[in-house]
Amino acid sequence: MSQSPQSSSSQSAPSVPSDGQREFVAQHFDENAQHIARRQYLQSGDGDLSGMFSRIAHWVAAAEPETERERWAREFFDLMASKRFCPGGRVLAGAGPSMAMC
Repeated sequence: MSQSPQSSSSQSAPSVPSDGQREFVAQHFDENAQHIARRQYLQSGDGDLSGMFSRIAHWVAAAEPETERERWAREFFDLMASKRFCPGGRVLAGAGPSMAMC
């Protein structure tokens, strides 16, 4: 069973997915999945599926103590990238700082 790559840095600011993470995601999600994500869920700053997963993972991890956020963001990212967990469409589309709900 393949595992998703994990970032080794532990920073307080949201990290950008590494090239290895981007490659892993691109290989494990077919063109149809990527097309749907681009059409319905990606925000302008995401770039691709791994960017979307990073945005969501950091948004979810924001509920954790500050010292643990990056670790939890990596955990959430890995769960989504390995297809072990997929949040609902509203979370995929709306999680993160660039979507303000009025």
